[in-house]
Amino acid sequence: MSNKLLINLSFLTPEPTGIGTYAANLFPQLQHLEPTLLTSQQIENYSCYQIPDNITPDRGPKGQINRLLWTQFKLPKIYDKLDSNLIFSPIPEAPLYYKLISATTYPRFCDKPNILFAILKQRRQMLLTFTKFRVRK
Repeated sequence: MSNKLLINLSFLTPEPTGIGTYAANLFPQLQHLEPTLLTSQQIENYSCYQIPDNITPDRGPKGQINRLLWTQFKLPKIYDKLDSNLIFSPIPEAPLYYKLISATTYPRFCDKPNILFAILKQRRQMLLTFTKFRVRK
């Protein structure tokens, strides 16, 4: 089973959030790539890989810590198991100490270099940045 593109939706909660809405509007645009969604929820018309449901922000600090640990230690194993080429994560989280290709989104990312940017650059991971913008009527 080869799933070239994985989309990390480990942060999705049952209640909609800003980043959840962003992701929900984004992954349909990638549907032609036939991605596998990493999610604890079933999403119609997509190939989904079931992940734990105790790693979401609505679980409080413990959920956040569980997700960070899952991202660093379990996500790379899923990447290998599914024979993937790329993990896309709409949140600024990716395995840092494992050789895989990932793209992450950083809303309101600062223009000055920081340690995270340096690590991602060293690992040759992609970094998608968005600047602040204002919606005009």
